[in-house]
Amino acid sequence: MFSWILTIYLRLVRLIRNNSDVAKDRISELPDSILQEEILTRLPTKLAVTTSILCKRWRWLWIGAPALDFSCTTNTGSRSRTMSEFVKKAKTFMDYVDNVLLHHYISTLNLRSFYLACDDHCDESRIFSWISNVAHHNLHELHLHIGTEQPFAIPQSVYSCEFLTVLELSLFGGVFNLPKSTSLPFLRTLVLGKVTFVDEDLTQQFFSSFLALNYLLLNHCTFYNHKKLVISATSLHHLIIEKAQFSEAAGPIDVHGGPTIKICAPKLDSLFCFTNKFPREFILQDMPVLQVAWIDGEENQALIQEQVFQNVRSLLTALVNVKKLYIAANMLEALLDEDLVSHIPIFTNLTHLQVIGFGNNGDSLRVLRVMPNLENLTFDQVIASSKDEWVSRIVESFPRDPRLMVIIQNNEKDESIEDSCIMRLLIDKSEALEITEITKSTDIYPNFIVRLQIRSLIPGRPSFLVKCLW
Repeated sequence: MFSWILTIYLRLVRLIRNNSDVAKDRISELPDSILQEEILTRLPTKLAVTTSILCKRWRWLWIGAPALDFSCTTNTGSRSRTMSEFVKKAKTFMDYVDNVLLHHYISTLNLRSFYLACDDHCDESRIFSWISNVAHHNLHELHLHIGTEQPFAIPQSVYSCEFLTVLELSLFGGVFNLPKSTSLPFLRTLVLGKVTFVDEDLTQQFFSSFLALNYLLLNHCTFYNHKKLVISATSLHHLIIEKAQFSEAAGPIDVHGGPTIKICAPKLDSLFCFTNKFPREFILQDMPVLQVAWIDGEENQALIQEQVFQNVRSLLTALVNVKKLYIAANMLEALLDEDLVSHIPIFTNLTHLQVIGFGNNGDSLRVLRVMPNLENLTFDQVIASSKDEWVSRIVESFPRDPRLMVIIQNNEKDESIEDSCIMRLLIDKSEALEITEITKSTDIYPNFIVRLQIRSLIPGRPSFLVKCLW
């Protein structure tokens, strides 16, 4: 990502070494602020420091750069190295960081961005000291990627950075020692990766303490002994919970399944949630402007049937205003109860529906009755013993509307299927449609795609495309 910056740097070196008058004039015309904020800031700190050899003017110019970037991963590509070599490399790195920070502190009190990536061979006390010190320099962005298997305490000074807008923290499985109080009035982006939460009450308190938070990403985080995950943020617009792991302490396992996830975000625009255990309850409160939602889980826990119905009903009611919905098949399969379908509100805004991991229950698609404006219906990861029978049941369920685009996706190659058998089955079961064109493409291996151009026989209705991926 720094290739174009490195190219600029090398050109500067060549120009100066050639003693070009044009080069001298161009460089002299650039003020220090431009050189520091537009060039040196975009370089890794190690490369920025090397610019000091260019000429006297550049000798200390890097010190005023408002961004510092340090990275040391001793284990990368080092299978043949001994432990002593790992430790030596880490020590060299730590001494280097100490030296750079010492000079930087002397020159400026303003530090816009600080990036640090290191593994467990670096001394945690020194890491703590670096973070604590930079937090006092009007920091705007803090990016930490720390390899540790032990609980790591972020300095309290980080949680009182008045101007901090971006906080990114990855602990590679380490325990996140949450603060008892947080004061980050301007924090807009929070990214937590491979972090383990161990205190349910502090977790809830932590996520409710950011008044300006706009974007929250929880990537491969583990919630140990959490029966409930509560996220309450009044200004949150985008929430991503990706591959969250919920684990339990030794003892009886709750036979009723996974955790309860409760989200209260009145300004939320998009929601993505993928967990290892399908939520026992999924509570979405006060989300009038939610436009895009993706709900999925690795496991469908053995819940009491009535609990499933209540959960799905409340969840779909909360998602009534979305335009795009990506939802796990096992949630739609819970809609086989006729009474439940009759209580679901009308999804008047929904235009795109993607069903993930859909099985043999085509009957569950009667939920499409409450989606009158649907334009794009996608079945992803199709699994069925008889594809003809499966498609037949689907066609009988979805609305017969020529505006509807149907996409069927499958990652498995099945050469025994005739090019148009499934598509013709769709047409045979539909009204007022005819096939005008059939084409086959094998460009995407191992799948093949059948595309059909469908013409409506109803005057005034548009033609549309049906795509089948096997």
